[in-house]
Amino acid sequence: MRIISALLSVLITLTATAATKTKEWKDIDYVGDSIAGHRMDIYVPDDGLPTHKVIILIYGSAWFSNNSKNDAYKSLGKTLNDGGFAVVSINHRASTEAKFPSQINDVKAAIRYVRGNAAKYGLDTSFIGITGYSSGGHLSSLAGTTNGVKTARFGGIEVDIEGNLGNFTKENSNVDAVVDWFGPIDMSRMERCETFKDGNSPEAVLIGGPSADNPDMVRAMNPMSYIDSNDPMFLVIHGDADPVVPYCQSEYFAKALKEKGRLKDFITVSGGNHGPVTFNKDTFRRMVNFFRRQALSVTTPQISSPDGKVQWKENSDSFTITYTEGNRISDVLNIPTIGMLTKDGGGKGIELYDRTAPQPLKDTYRMPGGKCSICSNEANEVIYNYVDNIGRTMKLQVRVYNDGVAFRYILDNLQHTHATEELTTYIIPEGTKRWMQKWTEPYEEFFPPATTGESKNKRWGYPALIQTSNNVYALITEAGIERQNSASSLFNDRRKDEYRIVMDENRQNSTGQWISPWRVIIVGNLQNVVTSTLVTDVSAPNRIGDVSWIKPGSVSWIYWAYNHGSNDYQIVKKYVDMAVEMKWPYVLIDAEWDEMKNGGNVEDAIRYAIEKGVKPLLWYNSSTAWIKAWGAPGPHNRLNAPENREREFAWLEQMGVAGVKIDFFAGDKQETMEYCIDLLECAARHQLMVNFHGATIPRGWQRTYPNLMSVEAVYGAEWYNNNATLTQKAAAHNATLPFTRNVIGPMDYTPCTFSDSQHPHITSNAHELALPVIFESPLLHWADKPESYLIQPEPVKKFMSSIPTVWDETRLLSGYPGESVVMARRNGTTWYIAGINGKDEPQTLTFDISFLPKGRYTIFADGKPWSIKTAKGHIPNKIRCKERGGFVIIANN
Repeated sequence: MRIISALLSVLITLTATAATKTKEWKDIDYVGDSIAGHRMDIYVPDDGLPTHKVIILIYGSAWFSNNSKNDAYKSLGKTLNDGGFAVVSINHRASTEAKFPSQINDVKAAIRYVRGNAAKYGLDTSFIGITGYSSGGHLSSLAGTTNGVKTARFGGIEVDIEGNLGNFTKENSNVDAVVDWFGPIDMSRMERCETFKDGNSPEAVLIGGPSADNPDMVRAMNPMSYIDSNDPMFLVIHGDADPVVPYCQSEYFAKALKEKGRLKDFITVSGGNHGPVTFNKDTFRRMVNFFRRQALSVTTPQISSPDGKVQWKENSDSFTITYTEGNRISDVLNIPTIGMLTKDGGGKGIELYDRTAPQPLKDTYRMPGGKCSICSNEANEVIYNYVDNIGRTMKLQVRVYNDGVAFRYILDNLQHTHATEELTTYIIPEGTKRWMQKWTEPYEEFFPPATTGESKNKRWGYPALIQTSNNVYALITEAGIERQNSASSLFNDRRKDEYRIVMDENRQNSTGQWISPWRVIIVGNLQNVVTSTLVTDVSAPNRIGDVSWIKPGSVSWIYWAYNHGSNDYQIVKKYVDMAVEMKWPYVLIDAEWDEMKNGGNVEDAIRYAIEKGVKPLLWYNSSTAWIKAWGAPGPHNRLNAPENREREFAWLEQMGVAGVKIDFFAGDKQETMEYCIDLLECAARHQLMVNFHGATIPRGWQRTYPNLMSVEAVYGAEWYNNNATLTQKAAAHNATLPFTRNVIGPMDYTPCTFSDSQHPHITSNAHELALPVIFESPLLHWADKPESYLIQPEPVKKFMSSIPTVWDETRLLSGYPGESVVMARRNGTTWYIAGINGKDEPQTLTFDISFLPKGRYTIFADGKPWSIKTAKGHIPNKIRCKERGGFVIIANN
């Protein structure tokens, strides 16, 4: 008994600082027979909540005490109250007054009483956990392993486990989770882990005779005897220096539980005694977190989108995204691991301790560019709260939208440290159709169709499109990059079906709170994917204020036809003149304008354009990747230092320049992300629109900084300059981009070329004319040369002059990645319908145009080289395209 007294002293000391206010009911007679062994105390946190989940608490006394519930509460009970649980600390009859199974009958009666009186005491009995130490650990474990067991037969004896004590015998006595603190589990191996103890042992007193003489009763009292796969989950804690209950008892127990899948964890406390050392703040924390996690698991672990189609399901330690179409539920993406490790050693061994109730979210915002002018979305949000190995909180913020899922990590209380490794992993099973691009710094690769992750390449760039069933797709990307973030990519370097998120270089330490980017999975059919605005929906709202000065439009562009044309004043003038004739508002003066010659300099060129009513855009080298020392074009080093950047942009504003194209960025590292934000913010102060080239993909900045008009990050028409690859691949590639790259944001492909650059194109003229409709970019750079555009038929030139670059509505009418696409976009009351054939053979493109009434329309289709007609009536719902062909329809509604 001296050991038990010392144990209680340790527990009281450890928990003396607990401060939770409680409502208390003392000495409740849970059987109704007025004996001390049938009393309980109930302690409910007084925190304003209507109900609390329940933990039954049992003291340790070698079964000799019938009245130690108060000591048990002073030990473990206060910690559990602090964790948000109602605590029911119970007495049971002593072994000196009643023999086994009386004690387990008492425990079962107490549980039934709690269920029968839940409303009276404000108890949420959807979850009842149980814990105890020493002999209380034995009774708690026995309660757990005998869920649903009424009687048990061992050899020649039958034992009544449930009993019929009290007035609530119709209630069940099951428990939902067990924490066993060094309880004796197998009484046949209490002596040196080998055999029975002698006849004077506490367990001998409990059963009324020497253990060796009563092997059947020993088996009946052993929790080990009842373990099966239907038992609740267990947490087992034991010190390896315990002099009372051999440490091997918990080893045996943990092994048996693990074999049945019922062990959450077995915590061995090095040097832990029978209480001292074993009881500490860390083991108490892990007990509370275990109960919290198990309490959460008994509630429905699923969040649905407002329309009920997209679901986020919790599966113990993993998550699954599903999609419902009619009566069919499809698994879309499995996420087996989540988490975020930090430089200071945090983030390991996370335990879920709380989950908020779903909260509805609604948002509507206006975009100066994009696939629709007014964006609306609805979602349900849940926040999962975890605690890690160093006691720090990690939140997982999850939003389930009608068109997908977004989640991100929030780390609190950082002290000059940073995230080092993300553990998020997506499973893309072998055999799943996917379109993924190899990662490169400028994101200029193809999206070849595949059904396997087997590849020499192990790093993949966003976005990644997967087809999970006949008509269900998921597009994986990210959004919401802030200054403290690097961008990320996917690696399947460990297993070919496991794609883990790997953050790029980030050495910036944080103090306080750190938030990751959103991990975004757009879900649904191809129409849902293509028209989704989820990337901007989760991104921060406009930070630059007034956007009335932002004017999207078409741009006359020199580089495709004249790689070094922007250093020639006369060529620049020629492209200004083309912009005038084509009624385009902008001209881009590209690289090497700082070396301009042949009759004028850049200021002369700017003045010439402005005098003609054309606003100039100027190119800059970011001076972070391809630099002057390596032969890169300039101007160089004008934007890197804040003071230089302010001076340069102020000069541009004074000269009447409308925007900048900034090129050659150094990948996805945090330093580059912060530099991009600096550029966007400084440009906005000087009313300059921005186009990023040789840069990372859009990740939502187009909403946060609406002066970001476009981003390259695509294998575009510029590549006709570089090699012959695009010639054969362009048609299928162009028919893939609307389902992949262009979903996530504006794409500066520089489309529509009728002549050839260094290498030829073999797509038809109608295919090329369709691209400015199919590809979305508020600044639309027309790539071809004046002598090509200006000789086109008048209807074609009129179309090119009048086509808008921003849209009020977008619809996908038909298509499949790499094969074809038919897209409809509306600006005001005019609809533009464009389709392209991605195949090397003729194809009839069929599409649903029933949403448009009869009216006047013009069709540009494949011919020699054109077939152009204007008609009235119903718009045709099928058009024959030649190999790599296309069409455009303009309809005024």
